[in-house]
Amino acid sequence: MAETVSLWRVRTAVPVALASAFAEALEPFCQSVSWFADSDGGEAAVEGICQERPRRAVLARALDRAAAALGTAAPALRLGRLPSRDWLAESARAFPPIEAGRYYIHGSHETAPPGAKPRLGLGEDRPAPSLAIVMDAGAAFGTGEHPSTRGCLVALDALARRRRFRAPLDMGCGAGLLAIAMAKTWGRPVVACDIDPVAVRVARANAERNGVGGRVRAGHGDGYGAPCVRRGAPYDLIVANILARPLRRMAPALAGVLARPGVVVLSGFLEGDAPRILAAHRRRGLQAWRRITIDGWQTLVLRS
Repeated sequence: MAETVSLWRVRTAVPVALASAFAEALEPFCQSVSWFADSDGGEAAVEGICQERPRRAVLARALDRAAAALGTAAPALRLGRLPSRDWLAESARAFPPIEAGRYYIHGSHETAPPGAKPRLGLGEDRPAPSLAIVMDAGAAFGTGEHPSTRGCLVALDALARRRRFRAPLDMGCGAGLLAIAMAKTWGRPVVACDIDPVAVRVARANAERNGVGGRVRAGHGDGYGAPCVRRGAPYDLIVANILARPLRRMAPALAGVLARPGVVVLSGFLEGDAPRILAAHRRRGLQAWRRITIDGWQTLVLRS
């Protein structure tokens, strides 16, 4: 049966230099936030998507606070309801297979085995993907099409050539793709945590579907202090594909559950946000190891 979903869109226009700050101001009230510059480069459109009708007064206060901190006028706010559509069916049709290193991510509507699709732009000596993961578009973020998720997969592929990990953690697991990838790569139990109970249910179902239900231990909780996370600490590999502001805020708690030596993969932010995220983790003794940039989104690989 088709599932139709009606979403709300929040929009505002700000100078490009301030776009990231205003996007962060809207993050707590939206399921997703993004911004893009106009063609002339002078202004940027900041856009948030909400599953329920947002409260204009709450959003306006958030923008007012951000504007005051930046020493500028608060931008105008526009709210609108997006047409009801069968988003899941449309996403499935628009979700082609994705290759990232050894990983081949495909929906259940795609039956081709790994390596059967042309690898445009890849050299002939590049090995075909060896690990297939079935992911359908659904209620939780993270089916592999977003540049931040692909950046994490590229990072995991590179790490797999260097080291075996015994205790991985997927913080903010969403649909569970990265936890499933780690479970398939290293054959070890993976702890997966998300603040959204719907995401936890989806991650568990996807892990079962991919044959790693016994290795992916998905739990509901808020950050590194969640009981499901504390029970499995310390972790020698932590992957957190979230957003810029929570990544900075959670840096001290991350350091408290990271093994020494350990590796951290951080993603979910634009390239311009990377210096502040890196600085927050350097204060906790972590050093940059690698940067992966895809379509303006950056993934940081750090080590202790």
